[in-house]
Amino acid sequence: FRLFAGAIDQQPFAFVNLLEAIDFYQRGGVETVLVGRRDAEAMGSWLARIGRLYLPNLVLFVVDPQADDPKLLPEHLRAMAEAKQTASVVGYVCRERACSAPTSDPEMLEAELSGQVRG
Repeated sequence: FRLFAGAIDQQPFAFVNLLEAIDFYQRGGVETVLVGRRDAEAMGSWLARIGRLYLPNLVLFVVDPQADDPKLLPEHLRAMAEAKQTASVVGYVCRERACSAPTSDPEMLEAELSGQVRG
């Protein structure tokens, strides 16, 4: 990153992707886990809602507990895929390996992703 610092200062618009990479490197990702059946109508609704947000550092995991092996997830996210749930879709937002409480309300997840809610 330092190699390009002078050029970025002079022409930042020419280095948009590199600036995004620097941002991701410095601030890390916002891991979002949606647990539910992939073919459920509710899952499509949640994904469409998230897709309308500007979230440059989003790392999204969609886990179908009936079809996916939780061992494929990062270790700190495995318990979410294995937790019992009553709603068709449950969402979690994780920053720096600390995760929010599970929510079955897409509006709450959207607020958490937008930074309007801090745990």
